[in-house]
Amino acid sequence: MEQKDLQCSCCFDLMVEPTTLNCGHSFCRFCLAKWWDTSKRATCPDCRQPWVGFPKVNIVLRKTIKVLFPEEAEERQNFQELFLDYKSVIAKFESLNIKHQRQSSVSEGAQLVQHQHVNFNVSKIIFVIMSILGIAIFTYSVLNLFVGNKESLVRKSVLRWGTTDVVKWVRSLGSWAQGYDEKFLTAGIDGNLLLSLSEYDLEHSPLNMKPSYHRRAFLKEIENLRTLGVKSPTDVWEYKAAHPVLSIFLLWGLREFPRLTVASMFFAYDEEVFQPLLYYTSEVDLEENINEVALPSEEYLRFGLRLLLVPYYLIARFTIKCFYLNYWVGCVVLAYCVLMTLVEFSKLKWLLFMGGWRQLPTLCASITSTAFINGLFQLVLWQILPAFFCDIAFYWMLFLAPYSAWNSFKARLSEDEGGTNITRDFLMWLWRNAKLKLRQLGVQRHL
Repeated sequence: MEQKDLQCSCCFDLMVEPTTLNCGHSFCRFCLAKWWDTSKRATCPDCRQPWVGFPKVNIVLRKTIKVLFPEEAEERQNFQELFLDYKSVIAKFESLNIKHQRQSSVSEGAQLVQHQHVNFNVSKIIFVIMSILGIAIFTYSVLNLFVGNKESLVRKSVLRWGTTDVVKWVRSLGSWAQGYDEKFLTAGIDGNLLLSLSEYDLEHSPLNMKPSYHRRAFLKEIENLRTLGVKSPTDVWEYKAAHPVLSIFLLWGLREFPRLTVASMFFAYDEEVFQPLLYYTSEVDLEENINEVALPSEEYLRFGLRLLLVPYYLIARFTIKCFYLNYWVGCVVLAYCVLMTLVEFSKLKWLLFMGGWRQLPTLCASITSTAFINGLFQLVLWQILPAFFCDIAFYWMLFLAPYSAWNSFKARLSEDEGGTNITRDFLMWLWRNAKLKLRQLGVQRHL
């Protein structure tokens, strides 16, 4: 390579600190800075093409010049430094680099802030919507209690029941009791008369309950009223009204530690909590009272496997069975279960392929101790606080559960971005199949 091949296009001499532009032309850095300072344009002195960014010294070309022509390079460097404006021009040119870096950082920061702002807005909207929904349900319950002057039958003594309370109780017994509510209303039977009814009273006028199995069922329910003094809970909301502290504890436990919570209910509240959950999530379709039915052993085994592997699937099945009680609450719980199931599914990579199974004993011990300490704190806290605050906390935890699950789901998706993400791949597979089905439906419709 000859010296003329390494000449600057401005001074036509050996380049000093050769700087290459986007167009490919190279110049002495001082010559390029002089051109920029004189013309006030960020363009190539040769082809006039604007450069992008800030021109950098071509390190490979500089090293080549110093290796091939060391003496000439040093002489040219000393010669350029003799110019009176050398330092000032170079300083002004380098200040352009600082300005460019600031603009780049501001631009990147603005993009990041905008991205975070969008994410923040989306999260904030979800948070506000779920909060409003929870407050609305809570407000409705409060107004229904105080303005309507209605007290739940599970907390109101049967001795204080009026005729309308007895009618509500009859209607809650099921479809088989339809038609008897009007007879109880016409007869004017209140709570005291209800407890004194015998089979003879049910069979003859004015109740005229002819089927003997209906009379036996009524007498059994009346006996339960005599024993308990109040109506026994028949659905989730009545159970919440009868046991507010246990309800909020169950809600917290099923949100944070579903496996441990259900397992503890087997020992502490078998008939009240565990058996209904087992019954409503089983594959056996039974019509009898759950306390009178013995489920086969394979149902217990199936329930245990589901609890271990897919606990939120059990909660979803139970929610679907109770969907008729409150549609919106059911949708909220189902959304939470779907998101948390995806979160747990995404952990399979860590468990199976990253050696997570080796840490399972330590992790289980840590989770158990954390759940035990937090559980005791929750029980003590809700025993102390008034029922009003317990209701606020209940609806708050209930309706913000999908928001919490969504944040957990986003956090799992953001992990391992450079590698394989099972959840992300699964969702993309669903999305591709959904688009394919929609495209096929569109083609069929046009045909």
